Amino acid sequence: MDLLTSRPSLAVRPPEVPCSQGRRRVPLPPQYRRKTTHNALPLTGPDNVTDCAAPRPRLLLISPVFPDLNGAGREKRACQWTQKLEESYEVHMLVVLSGSQAPPDHAMLRLHPRLRYIHASPKEHSRGKQLCQALVSLCSGQISHASLSGWPTMGEEEQEQLRPYYSGMKLDKIVCFRLYLREYAVYLQRLTSCPAMELDLDDMESSTHYKIARLYRQEGQWPRSLLYMLRGMHFKREEERMGRDFEAVYVCSEEDQALLQHRLPQLRLHVMPNRLAGTPVRLPLPDTPRSLLFIGSLDYFPNEEAVSWLLREVLPRLRRVNSAWTLHIAGHTSNETLRRRLNDSGGVHYYGRVERVEEVYRPSYIVVSPLHAGGGTKLKILEAMGFGRPIVATGESVYGLGLTPQEHYVPAETAGEFAAACERLAESPELAFRLSDQARQVFIEKYTFEMTDYPGGSKSSL
Repeated sequence: MDLLTSRPSLAVRPPEVPCSQGRRRVPLPPQYRRKTTHNALPLTGPDNVTDCAAPRPRLLLISPVFPDLNGAGREKRACQWTQKLEESYEVHMLVVLSGSQAPPDHAMLRLHPRLRYIHASPKEHSRGKQLCQALVSLCSGQISHASLSGWPTMGEEEQEQLRPYYSGMKLDKIVCFRLYLREYAVYLQRLTSCPAMELDLDDMESSTHYKIARLYRQEGQWPRSLLYMLRGMHFKREEERMGRDFEAVYVCSEEDQALLQHRLPQLRLHVMPNRLAGTPVRLPLPDTPRSLLFIGSLDYFPNEEAVSWLLREVLPRLRRVNSAWTLHIAGHTSNETLRRRLNDSGGVHYYGRVERVEEVYRPSYIVVSPLHAGGGTKLKILEAMGFGRPIVATGESVYGLGLTPQEHYVPAETAGEFAAACERLAESPELAFRLSDQARQVFIEKYTFEMTDYPGGSKSSL
């Protein structure tokens, strides 16, 4: 059954959920009230007791992140899943935390009363040891200390955290968000005797790791390039095994669906595009047409490389012609050398982490995205489309979004093409408005969804 288009079959055995009777309904505070439709699941908890109704099939969503509209790409996609699944299922959620991820706050638990989380134990090793373990793991077909998956693997400690709560739980379906959590899904299926599992691949991990490996190699970082190449080989092997465990697999674009279907024709593949909640207000273009914007976490190497390339190849070329050109950059970096370079470069306004992305969109006229590697569809492009900014981008940046060059964005691959495209948009307000208006229409038609469960605006965790 396609979770995105179908309601659960009546043949599925409903979970045994006791009714709460004889208790007074106590309303939630306004900021946590859900605008329910006829098939939406009302929020339940100690302060909001629902009327008795026919029980729904019970589903477990396994995720590496908490759903958060104000978070990064994975957090936003987790929101899409919870919103869609709760239309038809009683959704339970397991979040597998890694490293320094913080536990949920009180508001998150109120929004998701059936949420559980565990801390997976990371194993820290030197880069050389990671490479040795990666080679051994690849040859043996086993994952060793997250050397290939990039994620802490499940051991006895993690099983001990899961067993008391999930042993014997009746589940009708498990949805696993991201391939590197597959072993958690398989373990919980055995523990609960769940009859069906589905996987949200989101993007193709093998392809993403191969592209990042190539980028590291071009930058002369051979050890990291080798590690990512080995990880890409591992994920390719894992992708070939998906059909054994999952009856359906989801990806974020039709392009990924076609590529994966060609490789693995036996898979049942569905497309669930990345979307943003709601439609941001279109911001007027500023009176400074020679102002560029790049936004994205700079702790992610493809973003760091793209910003370094802009500083080295594009901005100096533009400023030699007209010193009025400026580059606005938003996104956290833990690289002190890069931070100093951003703060010391002429014409650069570095904001670091921003709370509300409108703050950096308002003074910026053109969004530039010179990504040379990455995975899935890029939320930075969707945000630019929503806020009504003309876009200059590489093919990698707009991959999977179905945009047409010269109609929705200006394509550019080289530094000369980027500089020429920016000059062209700055000199032609009519062109800038036409491109941004047409891109915004695509955004509204294809890449938004209504999320009524969360208060708040367009914040950023960058």
